[in-house]
Amino acid sequence: MSELAVSRPFHDVTRRIGDQIAFVIWRGRDESRPPVKHNTWWWIGWAAINLVALIACVAVATEIYKLDITFMLVLAAAYFAPLPLAFRLPLLAWRISLAGLVLSLVAGLIPDSHLAGNQLPSATSWTFPQAVIIGVVLAAIGLRFGALPAAAAAAVTVLFTMPVLTQGLSHLDALAVATVLAIAGAITGSVLRDRRTAERELSVERQASAEVRAKQAALTERARIARELHDVVAHHMSMVAVRAETAPYRLSDVPEPARVEFTEIGSAARAALADMRNLLGVLRDGQEPAEMAPQPGAEQIPDLVRAAVAAGADVHSEIAGEIGDLPAAVGLAAYRIVQEGLSNAGRHAPGATVNVRVAYTATEVAITIRNGPPVDLDRTVELPTEQGASHGLVGMRERVALVAGNFMAYPADRGGFVVEATLPRVQPKDGESAE
Repeated sequence: MSELAVSRPFHDVTRRIGDQIAFVIWRGRDESRPPVKHNTWWWIGWAAINLVALIACVAVATEIYKLDITFMLVLAAAYFAPLPLAFRLPLLAWRISLAGLVLSLVAGLIPDSHLAGNQLPSATSWTFPQAVIIGVVLAAIGLRFGALPAAAAAAVTVLFTMPVLTQGLSHLDALAVATVLAIAGAITGSVLRDRRTAERELSVERQASAEVRAKQAALTERARIARELHDVVAHHMSMVAVRAETAPYRLSDVPEPARVEFTEIGSAARAALADMRNLLGVLRDGQEPAEMAPQPGAEQIPDLVRAAVAAGADVHSEIAGEIGDLPAAVGLAAYRIVQEGLSNAGRHAPGATVNVRVAYTATEVAITIRNGPPVDLDRTVELPTEQGASHGLVGMRERVALVAGNFMAYPADRGGFVVEATLPRVQPKDGESAE
């Protein structure tokens, strides 16, 4: 292996270390972030911590080291200032703490300085309050910028305490404690950052997964609705085919061109029926049996209520107005909405009173399903279900959208839940607004 090949990795490592040190000392900038909102007790606790730290820094500078009052205030400020800045401006806080280290180290190396009443011992470069504050600052750097900048800041911090060993190995314990605090702070911040990043990524994945499930439920429900509407449309297409093919026999004196036209209309209708059957085969799951019974309509809503009451649910219904000539698609949507509303109430609010109101007017069908809060959490009323039951609110919303109606679902004021749907009797033509 050539000497160049060996030196290149070493050069890359040293360059990266130098970049990290340059970043924390002068190149890095604290990111501008909006202030974090906390409750009153959090701020009271944080203020108390800062007050205790300030008192400790002043006490160390005055009582232990007998410093001149002016220098004492400067040194105490350098000791304390990084703490309130730690989580807003961690790099600035660390640089202030580093300046405090340099200041105390210089004072300790000048025995007869007018700044100090006596020679400062080795602990001047690492007082215990200052060690704790620097540990917090390094944790904030790790939390904000990651492991490498935190490790570089910790290494520089420990490096500035090395001159303490010039006063003898007896001061090694103080240096060891300070080093452990610095390293522990950097590691703690880095671990918390990694955890926060992992939680954020997990939240994003969960949200994406929830969106995929919601889209899949909507697609499944649309396919289910399409299968149901096949019967409705097929009935009308069959009527077109039958009336067109029997018209020459039901009507007298039909000209030959009209007979040909009726025959072509009947053939086109039957071809459309065949295409619809093929489409239904695509939409139907291979394991799902074909539905043989006709699709229900709004006329069967009272039967739904009676079945729910027979199953043990406390359901009250009110039917206002006359059904009249209701389009089959609207009647099917009304039936399914009431069915799913009763099922949801039985699942999520067992024992609660459910009020169902269906109002028929000349222009629309208004449905309101309101249930109270759950009464018996240990009991779930299983209402009768059948093929075609939808996916909760997703299914109801899809059915209402299919007939160009309006749908709302929201929590009630005193607990419970409310579902409201408005289905227009007249369906808009292609290109027209649903309003």
